[in-house]
Amino acid sequence: SGEACVVVVEGEAGIGKSRLLAAFAEQVAESAEVLRASAETVGVLPLEPILSVLARRLHTAPEDERMAILGPEAEVLDPLLRPGLAGDAGAYRDVLVSYEPGAQSASAVLHLAVVAVFTRLCAERPVVLLLDDAHLADAATLSWLGLVARHGSGLPLLAVVAQRAASPGSACD
Repeated sequence: SGEACVVVVEGEAGIGKSRLLAAFAEQVAESAEVLRASAETVGVLPLEPILSVLARRLHTAPEDERMAILGPEAEVLDPLLRPGLAGDAGAYRDVLVSYEPGAQSASAVLHLAVVAVFTRLCAERPVVLLLDDAHLADAATLSWLGLVARHGSGLPLLAVVAQRAASPGSACD
């Protein structure tokens, strides 16, 4: 519809949330680009499920398409989307703090860079982002989803996140 939306599917373990996401993906595959991620294997990078799904999407793209999608954010995102190719571990830190160093600067730059990339993806066709096991997601991923929900005006992006039933203090309360 042109408005970003985040939908939470919640239920107990084993109830069929993952199957529901898979069935939904099949239903919308002809009319939208479907990107599937899981927070089950979250590592050390902020936004790792989102960065992983972007890396998979861009892995098979020709270099000119890859650079068009990454746009000016390539400088920030490319080392994070191609782990190990940046050289030393300090390169990741340098990328994230080189733009106005500060406690919140790196996450803000990263969040906005990823939104910009999704904006370019959505310009081609609507995007459906499916995130399974969101109850395991890192704080940066949840913050990014909140940013998309609050400021995704004009962005044909639907994020469907599946998580276990919330307990008090749950990340998606």
